[in-house]
Amino acid sequence: MNPLAIVAPPAAKRQDNKRLDSLLRKYLPPEATLIEEADDLEKARGRHILFAVSLDESGMNAELDAMKRRLARDPSLLHGSTGALLVDGPGDLFTKSVAREIVFYTNRAGCAFIPKALVEGIGDLYNFELRARLLDTDLATAYGYHLAELVGRLQEDRPPLLVPPARLLAVAATSRMKVANTVCFWEMVRGALPETIKTNFMNLGKGQIADCRGCSYAACIERGCPDRDLMVEGGFDRVAQTDALLVLAPNLNDGLGPDLVAFINRLTHLANTDRIIGQWLYAIIVSGYSGSDLLARQLLNAFCLNKGFRLPPYFAAMVTANRPRAILERDHIKERAQLFARQIAAILDPDD
Repeated sequence: MNPLAIVAPPAAKRQDNKRLDSLLRKYLPPEATLIEEADDLEKARGRHILFAVSLDESGMNAELDAMKRRLARDPSLLHGSTGALLVDGPGDLFTKSVAREIVFYTNRAGCAFIPKALVEGIGDLYNFELRARLLDTDLATAYGYHLAELVGRLQEDRPPLLVPPARLLAVAATSRMKVANTVCFWEMVRGALPETIKTNFMNLGKGQIADCRGCSYAACIERGCPDRDLMVEGGFDRVAQTDALLVLAPNLNDGLGPDLVAFINRLTHLANTDRIIGQWLYAIIVSGYSGSDLLARQLLNAFCLNKGFRLPPYFAAMVTANRPRAILERDHIKERAQLFARQIAAILDPDD
């Protein structure tokens, strides 16, 4: 079982920490290392980390902000670490957005994350209403049960054993294959990957994928998707059978394009049928002017915190280029592609 570190920046008012402190005392192993200040973050390097954060009524935590500044200054601060999250708040808002912020900053400092890495508690714990009924218990007990389950998965976590050649599926949604900047960068990355990683490409194109209809859970697992589109005609199998997914995500109006959003929504079928088994997630994000971090947060939230993908350290390559193929003109772009390829190979082919 992996040694555990608890990174728990205290809220400014001790009463804002009351529920979270009680949970940590009750459900976490006493031998875990407690880290409460940004200056001590290096003690978590190389360990399995539970980030446990309590928010005030405005959705903030000042010591967490200090930790984010420290993480931004040191891109290797959490090298070799693997994380999960507990975020507790007094209202209905902010818990998930703060969780995304934590994952974004810590991942850029070298921290990986286990699948479905988040447990959150809103003010009245109504988000546990369904789970409490399934467990035949009260809301607070259901909250503690899911925290204990998360900590158990974190402590026992081991990266999946990959059988060579590891399989990497790149997914795009473009009708401009020859000039799209995301595709140009992917081609550079693909050329720098070792031959022991087998790459495939799936283009969702335009209009080849239908969005999720929101069928019932029973219909989803028993009958599957009713639309005979690219996903049903092989797309689901390609995602389920790969070891890692790499999403090519151009920034469209500070968000993912509609076909990629539909792709994420349709993966609910794989999640419901237990065919997402911790595949790694990578992304290439290209913005015309700025905002790549917005898409990185959207992707890590959808794939890792929600659907069950595993997040490797430094999961996203983020580049700015605002004309067709302009990415090829950016300074040191080949070196950036080679670095990203090495980061992928370090996970998918660690013995190379």
